[in-house]
Amino acid sequence: MTSDLIRSICWKISNLVATRDRNDSFGIYERSRATRAEVYKALDEYPATFVTPPQGAYDDLDIMEAIDGEWFTIVPLWSEEEGESDMCLTLSFTQDYGEIRVRLDGCHVP
Repeated sequence: MTSDLIRSICWKISNLVATRDRNDSFGIYERSRATRAEVYKALDEYPATFVTPPQGAYDDLDIMEAIDGEWFTIVPLWSEEEGESDMCLTLSFTQDYGEIRVRLDGCHVP
């Protein structure tokens, strides 16, 4: 799994969450530690309107690899009012027989 692939997936998931797209092709809510309702509640409580991040928004995103082959990162969401906001998604990635699995560990302001 490459960092560029993870960054690309982060952009897609950030867009999915920000636009509240119901087509969760990554299954992040199935494996998530946070429910869809909890994520939406966090978004609703934040004083901004979340939008699709610009292309290249995550080109410099820090991605960390754990010893057990799991990767994780903190992905800032984008808003109309702020651009890059303080609201973030915490995502974890694993690869199992070529299939990339994404887990949403949280949606919060660090």
